[in-house]
Amino acid sequence: MKLCWIKILFAGVPLYCSLAAQSAEPTGANRPNVIFVLTDDQGYGDMSCHGNPVLKTPNIDQLSSDGVRFSQFFVSPLCQPSRCSLMTGRNKVVGRRIETNEQTLPEMFRRGGYTTGLFGKWHLGDGHPFLPVDKGFDEQFMIANGAVDHVENPWGNSDFDTWFRDSKETWHQTKGYYTDVLFDQAMKWMDSCKGGEKPFFCYLATLAPHEPWDAPDEYKKPFRDRGMTEEQASYYGAITVIDNNIARLRKWMAERGLDKNTLLIFMADNGSALAGRKLKSSDGKQTDQLQCRPARREGESVRGREPSVGFLHLAGNAGHEPGGRPVGDAL
Repeated sequence: MKLCWIKILFAGVPLYCSLAAQSAEPTGANRPNVIFVLTDDQGYGDMSCHGNPVLKTPNIDQLSSDGVRFSQFFVSPLCQPSRCSLMTGRNKVVGRRIETNEQTLPEMFRRGGYTTGLFGKWHLGDGHPFLPVDKGFDEQFMIANGAVDHVENPWGNSDFDTWFRDSKETWHQTKGYYTDVLFDQAMKWMDSCKGGEKPFFCYLATLAPHEPWDAPDEYKKPFRDRGMTEEQASYYGAITVIDNNIARLRKWMAERGLDKNTLLIFMADNGSALAGRKLKSSDGKQTDQLQCRPARREGESVRGREPSVGFLHLAGNAGHEPGGRPVGDAL
């Protein structure tokens, strides 16, 4: 496999991916599906594979052991800059949104023959022409702002029975805890794509463990029993729900044979909001980024690079970075 990567311009997280079908410039049926799971405010220390003595994340840990870990990968210290860099390959957010003249990752995936969907937190524009459907996503099921209780919240939105906005800008009140809902919606959409002529790019951006901190009681109880505050128990409980959904997603992929030709990526956006260990760098915050890939070398660990550019080869857009400039090894 020959992939051309560009060194990161922003700070990121240790990331784990799962890739079975690989080629220098994959085309047509050879192009893998891509599932990108981005958690919100989860820190470097907020998983057991990084030494957390209280929080157990066996399924995220399994991604680490199954695949490739980006051990020197950094993100910006706030949600929007990291998300803008991921979507455009450039550290450029203007007025809490992506500029209209910027190329985006989903636009390039779509140009390469992919169908694209966003599920969860967008935070790069609340109205046209800055919504996900304006920026290359065929499908959206999302919250535009930074959290469920921010600006778009006339009905008292919360982590349970959350209201989400679809591609037709219709609001839907869901049932249950919002992380479970987002994984359900993403898998339902990917099921509709399976067997089609186009591979898919699914951007699953959880709202957890960002505040307002809450989680189902059964997930908070083990941490309450250890004498933690309600906020700490909710924060760790929310991460435990994410970990369980990672297992559910991988089982779902295996049952449908999608694990044979799907790149699965897990990362966090900007470091811990509450409970984890924060490791600051001169550029931002180190967080959690893992990449797992079958047939990798055991214990493989690499230095972090900007993921957007490597994706261009999968999408058939090799040779140019998201900003339209030629790809180089370093800037």
